[in-house]
Amino acid sequence: MMTVDGSAVVSGKSMLVVLCLAAGTIVGELIGIEKGFEKFGEWLKEKTGNSGDKEFVNAFVTASLTVCIGAMAIVGAIQDGIMGDYSTLAVKAVPVLTRCQNASIMQNDTKSEWINGE
Repeated sequence: MMTVDGSAVVSGKSMLVVLCLAAGTIVGELIGIEKGFEKFGEWLKEKTGNSGDKEFVNAFVTASLTVCIGAMAIVGAIQDGIMGDYSTLAVKAVPVLTRCQNASIMQNDTKSEWINGE
């Protein structure tokens, strides 16, 4: 599918990539991967003491999918696997660390003060 020719990555069989994406979508629907994420989010909500937050699960699923399925994650994984260059994945880790820091700052009791600038 993808090969390294000198210093360039050469792609072929693009229809195979489309079929693999379609197959992954079907498998994900069959095994209920979205329900699994939501169930894990509910468990995490209880364990972290955020049971009063109605948007916790939605925010958790959105943040998880944004980090895991972003373009840099996919391209970086391919680049690391083919050429052994992890630089794209390393650059992607910086915003992830920033998001973790922001999440730790924005706790339920200070969220409204931080958003409203009080």
